[in-house]
Amino acid sequence: MSSLSNHQPLFLHMRRTFLFYLSLLVVIFEAQAQHYGQQAKVLVQVLEETHCQPRTRDDSFSAQLYDAFLDALDPQGLYFSDQCLQSLVPYRLQLDDALQTGNEEFLKKATALYETRLLQTDSLVQAMLARPLPYAQPDTLTLLGHRSSYRPENEQVHQKLWQKVLRYRIGSRLAERDPTLASFAKREQEMRELVRAQEHCKFQKLLYPPEGLDTHVASLFLNAVANQYDPHTAFFSGADKEGFEASLSREAYTFGFEVEEGPNGEIQVAQLMPGGPAWKSNELHKGDVVLEVQLGKDVVDPVCLTAEALNQQMQSTLADRLDITVRNAGGQLTHVKLIKIKLEVEESVIKSFVLHGPQKIGYISLPDFYTEFDSPTQLGCANDVAKAILKLKKEQITGLILDLRFNGGGSLQEAQALAGIFIDVGPLSILQDRDQKPYLLKDVNRGTIYDGPLLVLVNRFSASASELLAAALQDYNRALIVGQTTYGKASAQTILPLPDVPHAPMGFVKVTIDQLYRITGNSHQQRGVAPDVVLPDLYSYLPMSEKDEAHALSFGHVDKKVYYQPGAALPRETLRERSHKRVEHDTVFTRADEAGQLLARRFSQETAIPLELSHFQKAEAHAQQLINQLETCGRRPTTLFEVEADRYEQELLQMDTHRQELNQAVVDDLRHDAYLTEAYQVLLDFIELQSNK
Repeated sequence: MSSLSNHQPLFLHMRRTFLFYLSLLVVIFEAQAQHYGQQAKVLVQVLEETHCQPRTRDDSFSAQLYDAFLDALDPQGLYFSDQCLQSLVPYRLQLDDALQTGNEEFLKKATALYETRLLQTDSLVQAMLARPLPYAQPDTLTLLGHRSSYRPENEQVHQKLWQKVLRYRIGSRLAERDPTLASFAKREQEMRELVRAQEHCKFQKLLYPPEGLDTHVASLFLNAVANQYDPHTAFFSGADKEGFEASLSREAYTFGFEVEEGPNGEIQVAQLMPGGPAWKSNELHKGDVVLEVQLGKDVVDPVCLTAEALNQQMQSTLADRLDITVRNAGGQLTHVKLIKIKLEVEESVIKSFVLHGPQKIGYISLPDFYTEFDSPTQLGCANDVAKAILKLKKEQITGLILDLRFNGGGSLQEAQALAGIFIDVGPLSILQDRDQKPYLLKDVNRGTIYDGPLLVLVNRFSASASELLAAALQDYNRALIVGQTTYGKASAQTILPLPDVPHAPMGFVKVTIDQLYRITGNSHQQRGVAPDVVLPDLYSYLPMSEKDEAHALSFGHVDKKVYYQPGAALPRETLRERSHKRVEHDTVFTRADEAGQLLARRFSQETAIPLELSHFQKAEAHAQQLINQLETCGRRPTTLFEVEADRYEQELLQMDTHRQELNQAVVDDLRHDAYLTEAYQVLLDFIELQSNK
């Protein structure tokens, strides 16, 4: 969840680092034999120069880097054992020195060991799966909790672990296809061969990445170095950066999303293209794991494809329909149908709706703070939201709901511009970098586009630019914030190119350059923005906020005089009490709260899974029950309002059946969204209280 800073003080950073970059070039060209080691040296020098809170590189830094790098190579403890890592242990407290000199001895040894272990483990797995496993033997496999780590002690334990893993995978796959397990004897060989092929595919993907194994491992190391500064500072290869920029393109035939390889080798959703079919479906999210793909009539096995290959296939296919099954962070399965379309530059990427009920309320969902960095005008989401509001005002709306749930941030400049739609001139946030006095991020444009009743929906995954906007609107008493406490990221990043290193691929660094504070001087870093009206939520108990991240930055209060004119105090307490009375005994919300607690326990705690075949039948039934429970959380058809497109959109719908199909799916989703229904009721209460003044 990152926020790209695009404000004027960035030029101060660039000027200050220009001579620094030139000074590096002499050192670089004297060290052509040191490829990735030299790139790592340059990376830390750039981070020392530009990061808002640079770390001291010492033995503690070295040990944390060593552990993080090995976790990146082997996140589940399936390849290395403590025994085989003995050759690398002497380097654990020496990596800070290696970064200082550009020495890459550790990286070379780690890469060679990693390759050896992948080859050995692939051979081990293939040999194990050449014959039936001891399915009747009593045993358990421990599934780790979130952020837990494990590594086998020696080769014997490593082999035993893999036997358990393979029994689990075979049993799980068979139970998915035949919950009664009645066909096990007939299908055991089929399932075993399927798992054997899938595991071999995974090892081939790890051994032969498109960029080459040396470059892949070096990128993981460089990213581990960057992550030691904070969770949002990262190393980008040239391909990473190109993929990121391509995903934001608004003019192409596309299904509207790209995939990447996750930490466990699975393929997951990387980016959603604003305005694309995936974006408009509102069913795919960054981080969703891809389980099944069908392009037209062709079924694609994501296990045996690299993320790059799947991206290319989705782009080049002549099929215009895609059926995809994904698993989200909460374990829910979603089946999504997408239609490939051409996005035009002038096409609005904001979909707006009118909620017709006791009051005519406008609704806008904004999943991301996107912008057009390469456009001369750099018009992005704020401009599109402004257009959507103008259309809604023609519908004579009496209130507006802005939905920022699952909005992980984006362009800080767009958040600034979007706040200006609702606030008439004034400071929005205080920014602090490492060398400058605190300065203000302001709305400098007089006037507003919308000055009526406003409600902002947020949840645990509303982050960064979303939080800046929500905090500013809350501090100005301009909007009611409804939902759950937000993610808690109050920092801004920018992407800088690393100086070229001979014989090493081009690299970039996304670096945290600014700390953000509310205009009150307080920060929502690690705290989040607390809503005015709290709604029980499925995700509120998950340890997946900024404060749960390794190396999360910490900053509290900044002293700076800020002059601003907040609006009249909002009747927050009255609205909170009314909502609580409705929600307290509402089974939709109480079940969501219970399911959230259950999900958090399963997510955080280690779980011992019995491996006898009889267990898988019960486990599959229990898993399906849990999935059904999660999928229905917060879902109930509303009778409070009807959802309709604005008149302009209705004219377009009449001419495009594909557009109608996508629109109807979103309408159905909104009609069954209990959180939107309660937000609508809160806004009705607010309008009533305002009219009774």
